[in-house]
Amino acid sequence: MRRRTLWLGAISLVLLLVVAGLLYLALRPALEVHTPQTPAPAASQSPATSTPPPDPFALLSQDTMLATIETLTSIQPYSGWRNSASTGEAEALD
Repeated sequence: MRRRTLWLGAISLVLLLVVAGLLYLALRPALEVHTPQTPAPAASQSPATSTPPPDPFALLSQDTMLATIETLTSIQPYSGWRNSASTGEAEALD
């Protein structure tokens, strides 16, 4: 009986997440915030030279992420899980 209750709970959780995801996708256009367009400066005024914010995703690459994962997984690979207060944890922290 306990196993059946566990399965029902797991199925309910999955269904809840699916419904929440579908609701998010349906309501996403309504939730987007639109900033008003600023009027163009007049010809007598000098336009403000503002630079757009940098794109953080431009700093990411597949090679750097894989290299980081490889570096982190190579810290004492022979010792299994890194327990707290172990040398592996200290190496990962460094």
